[in-house]
Amino acid sequence: MRRVHYATILSMIMATKETSNRILTEEKEEMTPGDIDDLVDKVYENFMSVNALEKAKEDKDHRLTNLMLQVQDFATVVQCDNAMRTGDIGRVLNMWRLWSVMAHGIKGLNKYGIQLPRMLLLLTKALPEGLQKLLRHSLLISLTGRPGHFVAKDFYLELQNYWLKYFFNCTGTGTKILRLVDKISINVPTLQKILRDAQGESGKKQIYQSHKCKMSLVNLNSFLRMAEQYNLCCVKEGWKMKNLKEATTDVLSKGFSSLQEDYARGGIKIQKFNPSTVLDHPDENAGDEGQL
Repeated sequence: MRRVHYATILSMIMATKETSNRILTEEKEEMTPGDIDDLVDKVYENFMSVNALEKAKEDKDHRLTNLMLQVQDFATVVQCDNAMRTGDIGRVLNMWRLWSVMAHGIKGLNKYGIQLPRMLLLLTKALPEGLQKLLRHSLLISLTGRPGHFVAKDFYLELQNYWLKYFFNCTGTGTKILRLVDKISINVPTLQKILRDAQGESGKKQIYQSHKCKMSLVNLNSFLRMAEQYNLCCVKEGWKMKNLKEATTDVLSKGFSSLQEDYARGGIKIQKFNPSTVLDHPDENAGDEGQL
């Protein structure tokens, strides 16, 4: 998804510059800061702005509409992934707020559309401020302490669960799983740290395998040729494509409409967003004002 998203934005840039037929090389093009700002503004106005999307819908240009919606939806996933990798929980919460609305525009996400807003209310409104901050900043952890390698805490728990299953499968029959849970699983992180420290003291270099999204010039040029052949950005006039599909659903707009309709009917669905358990903590400021 990340590669497709980046390549699609690149094709939009090439179409805006009217250089779609150009083959990319290792040599970088020289551009002034002013030219870069103008290019970014043009790409945004032509493909990513609200006015451009509304115009494409009015013209019933389904291909261009689908392209804009794809970039819009993919951008939320890429943005959330970048925020999680850097450990920026604030940006993650912003994407969760957006997904809370988009979930109501997608069929089959009824429980997700209720649990996600409920969790957001717990982390931002219902719980005391100190507990909110503690929970928010403990959702993401970096296992090795390296920047840009944060993961969700449940991912760390899955790793520990894997090692527990590994020891259980390799110790033969008759192994008591409770003994593994109570003794071995707790000491697995300690054993791993001892092994890393021993390797470091012996002079061995720690090699970490991290998945990074990289695209070669061959892949980019192949995508650009496909985009030029099928008029991906819809810049060629009079170009027609057989078996044209209908416009996809704008899940963000549909989600807003669904919530507005539910509010007009009494807010039955919205009432389910309320946290199931809310801590009833006293307001210290209110007590002080009462004493005064």
